[in-house]
Amino acid sequence: MKIESTTKVVVRSDLYVAGITEDGGEFIAENYYVHIVFESGQTLNHACIFPGAEVEVSPDGFNFFADVRSEASDTAERLAQRIRNAGQINLDHWSAGPAAYGTDAYLTEVAMMSDAERRQ
Repeated sequence: MKIESTTKVVVRSDLYVAGITEDGGEFIAENYYVHIVFESGQTLNHACIFPGAEVEVSPDGFNFFADVRSEASDTAERLAQRIRNAGQINLDHWSAGPAAYGTDAYLTEVAMMSDAERRQ
């Protein structure tokens, strides 16, 4: 699929649970992925997700979390740049995301929601 010059190809991040810490709590980390926003407001997310933490297990069995956010972000940015340069994408590697806030696509999505879904 060809992408227009007005299409935004950006790197986004989300939080995820990378594992359990030695005191039993969740270790929250950040992952990175390429996100496309079309002029219509429709969005796509690339299938490749680059985690910002690497789990290492100590000899006594405890998890340690290495911060690799910089490397993960850089890798996602290189992929985004390759997509910008190519000007096209293979839809086999993408999934639909929520419409961009305030666009016609967003308003259409909201109009199709039930009252309960809107309140979430």
